[in-house]
Amino acid sequence: MKTVKLSDIGTVKNTKEFDVVRTNLLLNLGDKKVISVLPTAWNQEVPELTVQLAKSLARGQRNVLLINADAKNQGFFEDDGTGLFSILAGGSDLAASVGATDISGLSVLSTGEWPEYASELLGGVRFTELLKELKNQYDYVFLLLPAMDQSIDGIAVSNKTDGCVVITSTNTAFNKIKEPVEMLQKGTDLIGTILVKNTSPWKPKFLSRKKA
Repeated sequence: MKTVKLSDIGTVKNTKEFDVVRTNLLLNLGDKKVISVLPTAWNQEVPELTVQLAKSLARGQRNVLLINADAKNQGFFEDDGTGLFSILAGGSDLAASVGATDISGLSVLSTGEWPEYASELLGGVRFTELLKELKNQYDYVFLLLPAMDQSIDGIAVSNKTDGCVVITSTNTAFNKIKEPVEMLQKGTDLIGTILVKNTSPWKPKFLSRKKA
């Protein structure tokens, strides 16, 4: 995979505002290293915000990996067919699948070719072993998952990570995600929620676990 350009991705105009999100995230992370990012509903801001989070934590000479495990975001990173699912299916190895970016300290792992049995691969032992391997190699691993209103796969996978950051927006109808949120809270350590206000440009706000 060639170098992926991420430096110009994101629509956060107020960098000071996003620095507040970054600071609050770091305060709530503790010793957590493998972090699932779970949207309540998908929109184009979700992958952009996830990239911003990963970029912000790569600052300070940290080694960060961003993994895309959501089919809706397949075109977001350059993808040569090798990626997360080709690793899980035994078709490629980790070293050959991880791609460099133009952000110092930040690497990416795309989905690769999306299989019909993606849920089984994400729920399998090989994926659990892969997360353990990545935890030893990186300071932080961000795992972008399918939105709650699309499937329960993201909730199930979040249980395999150290903790979860939920992304939601001010126009999300809570009655549509009430049951998935209850499922998430039963099995996952909720680090916090990032609330995206529906403004232009969009404005993220971090809500700690105690306030969420």
